[in-house]
Amino acid sequence: MKINISVIVPTYNRSKYICESIDSILNQDFDKSLFEVIVVDDGSTDGTQELIKQYGNRIRYYKIPHSGKPAVARNFGINKAKGSIIAFQDSDDIWAQDKLKSQIKYFESSDVVLVYGQSGVIDEKGEKTNSNIVNNHLLSKGEAFNDLLKTNVISTLTVMAKKEVIEEVGFFNEKDSCRGVEDYELWLKILSIHPKGIRCTDKTLAYYRRHNDNISDVGNLKALDGILNVFKELLFFNLTEKQRKSLKKQIKIMNENYVRLSKENKPIDKPLVSIIMGVHNGEEYLQSSIESVLSQTFDDFEFIIIDDGSVDNSAKIVQAFDDPRIVFMQQKNEGLAKTLDKGIVMSRGKYIARQDQDDISLPTRLEKELQLLISRPSIGVVGTFFTYFDENTLEPKETISQPFKDIDIRRSLLIHNPIGHGTAMFKKSVYEKIGPYTDELGPIEDFQLWLKASDVCDFAIVPENLYLYRLNSTGMSSIGKEEQKIQTAKLIKKQWLKKFPHKASGVIVSDGNFYKNSSSPFNDQLYRQYLSQNYHIAIECINKGWTSWGLQIILALRKLDKSYFNEVRLSFVKAFCRKILFRGSS
Repeated sequence: MKINISVIVPTYNRSKYICESIDSILNQDFDKSLFEVIVVDDGSTDGTQELIKQYGNRIRYYKIPHSGKPAVARNFGINKAKGSIIAFQDSDDIWAQDKLKSQIKYFESSDVVLVYGQSGVIDEKGEKTNSNIVNNHLLSKGEAFNDLLKTNVISTLTVMAKKEVIEEVGFFNEKDSCRGVEDYELWLKILSIHPKGIRCTDKTLAYYRRHNDNISDVGNLKALDGILNVFKELLFFNLTEKQRKSLKKQIKIMNENYVRLSKENKPIDKPLVSIIMGVHNGEEYLQSSIESVLSQTFDDFEFIIIDDGSVDNSAKIVQAFDDPRIVFMQQKNEGLAKTLDKGIVMSRGKYIARQDQDDISLPTRLEKELQLLISRPSIGVVGTFFTYFDENTLEPKETISQPFKDIDIRRSLLIHNPIGHGTAMFKKSVYEKIGPYTDELGPIEDFQLWLKASDVCDFAIVPENLYLYRLNSTGMSSIGKEEQKIQTAKLIKKQWLKKFPHKASGVIVSDGNFYKNSSSPFNDQLYRQYLSQNYHIAIECINKGWTSWGLQIILALRKLDKSYFNEVRLSFVKAFCRKILFRGSS
């Protein structure tokens, strides 16, 4: 009977595991007459050959001079193969019993040239773990050339491919520069020629054994170097213009990552910025939020993501990102405040940045916040303008702009929280003076922190829209709004007990004109916000009996903008008369 499948097993000194590996092939729930097993021994010195003899004619065994390259052994096996379809297995891994049966049906379609699937992880003793090699939601990205360029999701031990296609693209690359990533290059070449020819199944087809001798477990720099070598090889392959453009873009990204990791003056273990994200059941929007951070123009950061007891796929989404800047940990649910405190304790950066699980940081956010913090040493906390957008339609709803001078931010603290938590970056040294976060008053831990920070440092806001805030009906900020208002009012009442950030009427006028004539595209809104801020401060001054200060602010508003003065004049007069009539009753 004709052999349809040839299973290629390269090996080198894996006598400890190879029998278990071969047994998982021979015990397939599949007609044994339809496949062959070819073991290519790359010069083992540990008695592997004697072990193989027990299998008799069920195994085709070849021993070649030691090369140290899996590509050499695999190519040798492919050339010896009788089957029209090639399957790959490593001599320390095992297959699921129905692997061949699950995959062969895909080749009933003439368009299909390669099929791969999920690989679980086993430990050194062969015990199954709860881990997978690839996150299921990313697994199918190996079917598209551009997606596969970003990350290799195709595990070789799960692959079955047509022999003629492997021959068509030139087999595995045997160059030293591609050792350990030669499989990645082969999949990309096949996909470039057969853009609709690769199929994926999320079924667990095999189990990768994790132990100390895995040659695929290499350092970040070495891994990046190998991938760059693969991409450079691909430049000389017969790609379409669109594919070549995507490849060049990815080479640029990888080169930037390589340079970043290599810089001696910026060691990997001492990033300048630590970004902290707490995640709780955030699977719906988490991926786009993380991607917005990883795509920042400033990249000398670590990204600490803490899964706060999620029961959805949040952890799997984070783990699917192959970026050395991500530091991920999981914990039982403790709430956002404690989670952020834990992240800051773990952090190694001089500056701490926040990111919420469902929001988007625009590309230059970190760069511009950091410039402001470094250029003005007195500043300890900085935020940005931000835009609310609809969670369903993604349409922008409203951009929130705030008066951004330190004195005006301090005056804003007497009315509301002027700094969006997700937009914030602050000095770790400031946090160490005023921290930790506290949620004793509910989910207003950020406002409490800014109020304490106002005692030790200056504030600033980058006057640009650099953050997109999702109006998420299930988000933390959308829950318990009434309670938040009550607790916020209590904090504001305490803030009024501190030294009043007084502003002379002439300065109120000049600053108003400054905001009105600023180059910001939101200057009209910014100006109205400034007027409103001063009006509310004036009313509160009157209520507290600080009549002269209240009148001074109102007269400044009249001088600055008569139309606005006319809008609020009646309410101010009522407040003034009420205070006069009920003087001493409060």
